[in-house]
Amino acid sequence: MRDIQHVGSTAVEGLVAKPIIDIAIGINDYKENITEIVSVFVKNGYKDKGDQKDDGGYLIVKEKYNIRTVHIHIVEHGATLWKIYLLFRDKLRNNPKILIKYAALKITLSTQYANERLKYTKAKDKFIKSILNNHENA
Repeated sequence: MRDIQHVGSTAVEGLVAKPIIDIAIGINDYKENITEIVSVFVKNGYKDKGDQKDDGGYLIVKEKYNIRTVHIHIVEHGATLWKIYLLFRDKLRNNPKILIKYAALKITLSTQYANERLKYTKAKDKFIKSILNNHENA
């Protein structure tokens, strides 16, 4: 492992969030190290959700009574997904206007897609991409 970062909504003070901690683990050699890393988490009670590719990296989750509490995203350190996680988090932390707009969007989408996790996540993509590409217009 090269780096571990707290990402996602719980990593941004003042942002509304589901009670799920998102952790990004950046590793040097994704193909060589992924099996060993995943096995350590699985032995410690995490569920292996497999490689989600650009939709979250290799995903491992912690659940209790079918309620997720932790998402571990294993990605290649320095690759696009790693950079997206950190850049978006930092833009939210450093720009109150973006934070307020994103919070409002999350509230609207959480009502609209209350029981549809994937649709909720996909619906945020356009906003996230606009922030990453040109946050001044957000």
